[in-house]
Amino acid sequence: ARTICGRAKDGTVWLAAVDGYMPDATGMTYAEGGSLMAALGCEDALNLDGGRPTGLWIDSPQQEKWVQTPGFLRLDYPVPLPNAVLIVPEG
Repeated sequence: ARTICGRAKDGTVWLAAVDGYMPDATGMTYAEGGSLMAALGCEDALNLDGGRPTGLWIDSPQQEKWVQTPGFLRLDYPVPLPNAVLIVPEG
């Protein structure tokens, strides 16, 4: 699994959470992640973390759900979540 964020020239911020643990998931290499961010027009990108805790949650009036369910929710035992990146609206 891999979590990547990038910033395009126009200021758009892109987030990607890629599964690599489910049976039908192939994951993504560092190079593939860089290529994805470049294809999205990002001039800067950062690989944040990977592994089972990788997940993406959207909480908005239009949508509230896991977009990419982290592996630790699919296990029979708890796995600590050491960090999180939050993007919140101003005001």
